[in-house]
Amino acid sequence: MKNELYNVLDADPSDTIDKIKKSYRKKIKKFHPDHGGDPQEFTRIKKAYDVLSDPEKRIKYDKGEPIAEDQNKIDYHVNILLTQYFQQYILDNYIVLKIQKDLKDLCQIGQKKVTQLESSIKMYTSQLDNVYRKDEFENIYHSVIHQKLNEFKFELSDIQYRIQVISLAIKELDNYYEKKPSTKNDQNKSKRVVHPIFDLNIS
Repeated sequence: MKNELYNVLDADPSDTIDKIKKSYRKKIKKFHPDHGGDPQEFTRIKKAYDVLSDPEKRIKYDKGEPIAEDQNKIDYHVNILLTQYFQQYILDNYIVLKIQKDLKDLCQIGQKKVTQLESSIKMYTSQLDNVYRKDEFENIYHSVIHQKLNEFKFELSDIQYRIQVISLAIKELDNYYEKKPSTKNDQNKSKRVVHPIFDLNIS
C-alpha cells in the first residue's frame, strides 16, 4: 500500500520530523501493551517510526526503494520459496514455466484479497461517523471499529509482503535457462506444495 508507514502513524509524507514524532508518541501511548494496547499494532508503529525518523531510510522509502534489513529478509524468503518449488517439480519437464505459472496464479489470488481488504477498510472507516458519545468518555463503538481496522491493515500488510516476495521470485526465474525436454511426459505430477507463509489460497 502506498504510504503505508505514514498511514500507520496517521501522518503524511509532507509532515516534518517533529510532526511525525508527535504522531508517533500519541499512537505508541495508545497501543502500548502495558496499557492494554494491541502488541501487533505496537510493533507496526515502532517499525514505521524507525524508518520515518531516519532521514536516509525515509528517503529510500519515499522513493520506493527497499530498506537494507528488509531487503535481506525479502531475499531470504525468495530463496525459500524457489527452493520449495524446485523441490516440488524436481523431476518435471518445463520446470521454470510451471513455477512461473503457479507464482503468477498466487499473485492474482493475493491481489483479489488485497482488493477485498481495502474495500473492508473503506467500509469500516465510513462507519466511524455513525455513533458518538454525548460525554467525553471512551466511545466503545469507535474502539471496536478501530480494532477491526487494525486487523484488516495488519492482514493487508502481510498479504502485500507475500505478493512482493512472489513477484521477485518470478523475476528471479528469468535468470534460469532450461533445456528443451527430451520427453513430453512428466515424471512427477504431484500436486503443488507451497511453504505455508506463501500460500495465498486463504478464505
